[in-house]
Amino acid sequence: MGILLRYIAWTERLLENRFLLLLFIAINILGTAVGIITYGSTMSRTNPLLWILLVDCPIYPAFMVFLLAFRKNRFIQRFSFFAFYGLIKYGMWTISAWTLYADTFLSYRPLVNGLIFIGHFGMILEAGFVARRAAASSGLEVWLPVGWMLANDFSDYVLGTHPPLPDGNYLAFLLAQNIIFDAVLPVLALVLIRKELEKQH
Repeated sequence: MGILLRYIAWTERLLENRFLLLLFIAINILGTAVGIITYGSTMSRTNPLLWILLVDCPIYPAFMVFLLAFRKNRFIQRFSFFAFYGLIKYGMWTISAWTLYADTFLSYRPLVNGLIFIGHFGMILEAGFVARRAAASSGLEVWLPVGWMLANDFSDYVLGTHPPLPDGNYLAFLLAQNIIFDAVLPVLALVLIRKELEKQH
């Protein structure tokens, strides 16, 4: 855990540099826009009532824009756990799916899709920006995101709103990964990180 806490502290120090802070905000704006564009064709085939559950990945960089831009705003910072949760869960989902179906995703537009693939590693890494505040979350700040993630999983795997995949060969694996993350990420943020942070005081 010491390595994890050192990483969190390092990411927080990065945000003290105004240029880097603005750069990270700009990257998240770009990531949100690219993500929405990527979902364009899928949205056209999906009931508009389900769009909010369809567009998974772009939601969390969008929240990071506000969390980074308004770091002193207590109300906005209440969404830190939501962003932490989503950045890691859907960053990992995309990395797993695109690795399993690399012949499809990384052979088509390899430069563009390669950059998008790397961007999802960035989603996981930038969770460090909000990890400390996420670990301090409680009550509805925790349970609403957990409920949201479960609703997303129901929509993806029961209603079929998950991003298009070449076939269903690995769908069970991806569902199992999501279930594991639904159980592990709250524990990671709220128990392990919080416990280690408390040792520092």
